[in-house]
Parts: sequence; C-alpha cells; structure tokens
Amino acid sequence: MKAIYQSLFAVLFIVSGFILFETNGADAAEYRDPINVRLVPDDTFTLTPAGSYRLVNLGNGQSVSYSGPLQFRYANSSGQVGVRDARSDSYIYSSRGFRLEERSPGSSSNDVTVNRVRAAGSSSYTQNTYRGTMEVTSPGSHRGLRLHNILGIDDYLKGVVPREMSGGWPLEALKAQSVAARNYAKSNMNSNDFLVDTTVHQVYVGKTGEHPNSNRAVDETRGIYATHNGSLITAFYHSSSGGYTDDSENVWLTTVPYIRAVEDPYDNNPGNSRHTWTTTMTRSDIGAHVFGNGWTVSNLEVNERSEAGRVQKLTVVGVNNNGQTRTKTFPERGGPDSIRSALGQSLNSTKFDIRFPDQDAQVRLPGGGTTSIDLNGASMALPNNEQINLHTNHLSVRTANGSQTIQPSGGTITFEGGGWGHGLGMSQWGALTMAQQGYSYEDILHHYYTNIRIERR
Repeated sequence: MKAIYQSLFAVLFIVSGFILFETNGADAAEYRDPINVRLVPDDTFTLTPAGSYRLVNLGNGQSVSYSGPLQFRYANSSGQVGVRDARSDSYIYSSRGFRLEERSPGSSSNDVTVNRVRAAGSSSYTQNTYRGTMEVTSPGSHRGLRLHNILGIDDYLKGVVPREMSGGWPLEALKAQSVAARNYAKSNMNSNDFLVDTTVHQVYVGKTGEHPNSNRAVDETRGIYATHNGSLITAFYHSSSGGYTDDSENVWLTTVPYIRAVEDPYDNNPGNSRHTWTTTMTRSDIGAHVFGNGWTVSNLEVNERSEAGRVQKLTVVGVNNNGQTRTKTFPERGGPDSIRSALGQSLNSTKFDIRFPDQDAQVRLPGGGTTSIDLNGASMALPNNEQINLHTNHLSVRTANGSQTIQPSGGTITFEGGGWGHGLGMSQWGALTMAQQGYSYEDILHHYYTNIRIERR
C-alpha cells in the first residue's frame, strides 16, 4: 500500500512540474533503510561512474546523455549547477542540480569515484569511491555545491565499520560493531535530513575503506538491530572505557535507560594503549585558555565524580602577575563530557586524577639564610588551629615590607587517566577482548547495553 501511495504521489508531482528526490528513478525509497550522507567536495570536482547509472537533471526530471567522467562546477552568477562530460566542450546547467543514480540499486558492480572530496576529519581533499547514488545540488546564495551519497544502510556500513574498528579484528567483534553502527545510523537518520561522514555521526569513506572481514560482518548481521522495550536504541560506542562505562546522565545529562554503567574488565587489552594514559599541561597554557593571556593556574581541583570515576565538576583557580585571582567551575554549560576540552588541550576522557609535580620554593628564615619548602600539598597553619593545603603556582608571604609573591619551580600539571572517548555504551577494545575470549556478538552487545533485545527487523 505504501508503494502505491508513493507512486501516485510521484505522478502528481511530475505532472505539476516538480520532481521530488524520494519519488524519481533509483531513489532513496528503493534502498533498504536508506542513508543519505553529505560529503564535502572541492569547488570543482569529477564523478566517474562504473556500472549502470543514469544522469538526471533535477530541474526538469529529464535524463541527460553523457560519456565518461562528469565534471561539476557552481555558476556564481546564476546559482546553478553545471555539468560537463568527457566528450563535451560546454556545460549543461540546472537550477536544482543533478543526480547520478543507479539503475540497479545496490548492485555490487556499481560505484562512483569522486576525484576531490574532503577526507573525513581533515581539511585536505582526496579521491574516494562510493557505492550508491550521488546527488549534486546547490543551496543558492553563492554557497557552492553540495554532494550527497544515497545508498542502502548495509552498503553504508561497509564504509563505516572498518573505520570505526580495525577490519582485522575477530568476526564477532566486527559483528557487534556492525549492529551498533547500524542502530546508530538508523536512529540518527530518523532524526536528521542527512548524516555527515565524520565522527559527528560515524566516520565513512565509502567503498575505498572497505575490508572483506567487516563486509562479512555487515552481511551476516543484515537487518539485525538492538532494541529496548520494542524501540531501536541509539547504540553509543567509544574506543576504551578505562575499566568502567558510565550512566548516560553522567556524560551528557540525559538519562537513557539502556546506557547504564557496567564494570568492564575486558577493556584492559594488551593492545589498548589508552586503557591508562598520562597527559601533562603547563599551568600557563591552562590559565591562558581558561582566563586569558597573562593568567596561570594556581589550583585545579575535582569537586565531584560519578561512581564510575568520571569527573563531574572541576574548579580552576587562576592568578595573574598582579596577584589577582579568578575562579571557574566546569562544566559551564552542557554535560560533564565537555570538561575534556575545557582546559585547552583535549583529554582522552573525563576519567582522570590530577597530580601536581614536586614543587619547592626558597623561603628566607628569620635568623638568616633560606630553606626549601615543598608546595605540593604542603600545609599552612592558620589561626584557630586550622590549616590549608597548597597546590599553587603563586604563594604570597608577609614580610617586613608587606607581602611578597614566591614562585615554585614546577610549572606543570599531570593528568593520569583511563579510557578514550565518552565512556558510554560499547567499548571497542572491550569488544575485541570479549571476542578473543569466545563471546558472541550478542554476548558483547548484552554486556554493554542494559535490558536490550537483539532482533531482525
């Protein structure tokens, strides 16, 4: 019935002179669980199809005869999209753009090579080959060209899984990654017009990045999803948990019933260099990032942690050369995961402890001479038998001539942490260890996601 309505809808819009993408030719509706990925091409780029394709002018719905590679460019004066094939000396222009669509959607012999497309997570351009259909349009207002890759979800996953997890890892780990990535793609596609090819959604490089092992994992889990109470889950995953995943609200504020903290002994894989890690920053760099130039950190303190050990609240105290102090508490907005980038240099995770290096200062004694005092956690006596602990880069002491600021020798702060990423859902290193120990992909998914079902949809 749905197909009949779609066909009628298509006819109505063709008669009225409009062509909607969802109802023309090898359109998204012909793919199983269609995925639309926005790619970033250069100002001028070439599409080279292999297999069975046709070129459609989206302005009038007519097929355009072509031969060989297709060069696209944006016409600044008219805001139109131009295309020229290998045998032509002139461009054909369209106000809406063009679609290079598969005649047999999903055929393994079909692909399109883009000669200059932005490499995922990079500012440089590369050449990639993609399965599926390509659509070249312009948003107008002299903003250049847009390139979208439309294909079935499993062909999409074949370009995702080996970029999110090594294609050489065991099959059951790759299957777990395939299901998690399928869920993640489907749930994001349900709430967005398109996905992007970076970690904002999932790293995707098309057919160029495929691996036979991960292709097999995708094929053998075709149509399989993880659900909670009958609904698809958004299967968050990360590289390394550091030994414990966390509740969703301890990272991004929102409570998700299937993203609950679990102990994760499997994450401690011999190959996992980020199960534990150490990062050192200078006090001046942190101070400049948090407070501005001329400021340095005098104290850095964790105020609150989740039960899994991730930092929930962090206070930074800064001081400038005039002895003025400022204090900021993070997160200022958003969830605790933003603390990872709050200090300027991105931390691998929010699961960390703070270590101050050995610091000392030379203090003049009343009877003459000097002595060295350790400022790393040193105690200073106050009236009423109170005391404070020192973690400071500036210490003011009273002298006969007023106060004087002394400075310790150490200017760095060390972060000793565990894990890589937000720490929610599946740990990829943990999935590897579980697969190596003989667990199935279902076992892996059930370990990392709470009260879920694995089912074919």
